[in-house]
Amino acid sequence: MIILAQKGSNIYPNTNLSITLWLKYDNKKIIYMQNNYNKYTTGNDLVPISIDKNYPKLLKDIELKVKEKDFKDVLNFIKNKYQILVNAVNGVDIDYSIMEHTYINKFKPTVIDGFFVNSISPRHYPSLPVNLYLYCDNVDYDDERDLYTLLMDNRVDYKGGFENYVTVSIDKNNPQLVYDVELGISEEKFKRVQDFIKKHYTFLKKYTESNNMDISDIYENLSSKEPEFVESVNEYSTMKCNIEYIGKSRQGITKYYCTVHKSFAYDKLGNKLDECLWSNKEIYDNRLNIKQNEIKDVSIRYENILENVIPKIKVNNKEFNGVLEYDHSLLTYKDFGGIMLAKLNDVPLAIVKCSHCGRYHSDNGQYAYIPHRTHLCLYCGHLFRAKERNIGSELAMIYDIPKIKLKDKLLKIDNYCCVEYNMLDGNLLINNQKVNRVLYEGKELDIIEFINHILENEY
Repeated sequence: MIILAQKGSNIYPNTNLSITLWLKYDNKKIIYMQNNYNKYTTGNDLVPISIDKNYPKLLKDIELKVKEKDFKDVLNFIKNKYQILVNAVNGVDIDYSIMEHTYINKFKPTVIDGFFVNSISPRHYPSLPVNLYLYCDNVDYDDERDLYTLLMDNRVDYKGGFENYVTVSIDKNNPQLVYDVELGISEEKFKRVQDFIKKHYTFLKKYTESNNMDISDIYENLSSKEPEFVESVNEYSTMKCNIEYIGKSRQGITKYYCTVHKSFAYDKLGNKLDECLWSNKEIYDNRLNIKQNEIKDVSIRYENILENVIPKIKVNNKEFNGVLEYDHSLLTYKDFGGIMLAKLNDVPLAIVKCSHCGRYHSDNGQYAYIPHRTHLCLYCGHLFRAKERNIGSELAMIYDIPKIKLKDKLLKIDNYCCVEYNMLDGNLLINNQKVNRVLYEGKELDIIEFINHILENEY
């Protein structure tokens, strides 16, 4: 979420507002106002206001807890900055002069409900029971704001909503919830979160005070101290790994990468593995050259995305368990999931090329809908920097892929959610229906937010 005005800050007071305002990159003409004068938001105190050129208004029937004059100042601000705000929520031509933070690289390229953050996931670190999220803010505030840059997923199962993320202090001895909110996970799980923060206190503190560290620093630091999941090696694959040395991390850990299966091949101490960490290597044994074959239809199907985030690929209405080949591109199910996310979020796609190996680049998971400059090449394993923030897709270079059109409809979901996406006709079906909202565990959720969250770590 982009901060437009921050109460108590003198860093960028151009907005001259006494109430904190927030924006999301979600293509919706909505701005969020903090309905009080507190310095920090809990998320529950944010109220939506329409971004309208002539008549901006509250979108919820709620009692205002701010002065009428200050609220009118907010409405006038929206009218005066209408086009700038519309551009901002659409993620294009953003005028950073109206924002609190003028250097976008102080944020990390991930989003939870709009926050630019980086996630530390139990998917990578089994000692952690829930997701943690970091954002970097090295601005010198008079208060102790830099203690409050760690967010915790306050639930085990996905329920959606800003209120499900709670702020935890980065404290060496006793990390605690910053706000008086109900703990949504067990005491035992929260103790594991506290132990994780204390164990990595020095790095977490350094990260939040830096403006030149990114997601690779998180993984490199934690991998040197934290046991990771090691995925099983598939014995049936005939495609042998080609493991190459790709340099050292900032912590001095030696890194190796498999250029055959597009996966890392070193342990937490920097030792070279005999085989890389990609689990289902057998898909690389089966290649379909889409340049030499007529492709009329390509789709993916997540049988139950609540339980399994690996989709089935269908080519010309036949299931295909392999990779698609085009010139020097090798495209897996993750690349198809990435193009679905990009089209679902309606973000512009760019031709992105690795400066190390010269091969084209595809962004997947959360990076398929959040523009960023630092890319990890999946072919050679090196990080490279683009001239500007963008999102790459090899599939979009090959095919003219239409936008996804959603139907204004609400669908209730219980324990089963089948997601089907046809890449060439732009159809997205949820349990065989076109919808733009789902009712899941008693909450109404935007389908974009819902799917983004489930697939954010599938890169």
